[in-house]
Amino acid sequence: MFPFEIFLDDDDECLFHLCAVSPFRNRQKLTLDLAVREIQDETKRFKQYYALFMSFLAFGLLWGVGALVFMFSEQRLLGLSYFEALYFCFVSLLTIG
Repeated sequence: MFPFEIFLDDDDECLFHLCAVSPFRNRQKLTLDLAVREIQDETKRFKQYYALFMSFLAFGLLWGVGALVFMFSEQRLLGLSYFEALYFCFVSLLTIG
């Protein structure tokens, strides 16, 4: 018997779990370890998607609110519509940053 066992995930992905074999560890402990690892992976993925969502939200708010502020502040001189102000903010954010 080898000192390690290799387990594949249920969907046969290329993820291998090496678990030490000892007489004191039973199969329930191994499945609990795999469940904890799966929860940790899901949490890590959730944090990544949450950060991505928050960055898109911040960009969208900065873009939209900036266009509103620019439209109202320059309405008397230039008479810009909201979409023209939105375009100006988009170009400004991408080039100046």
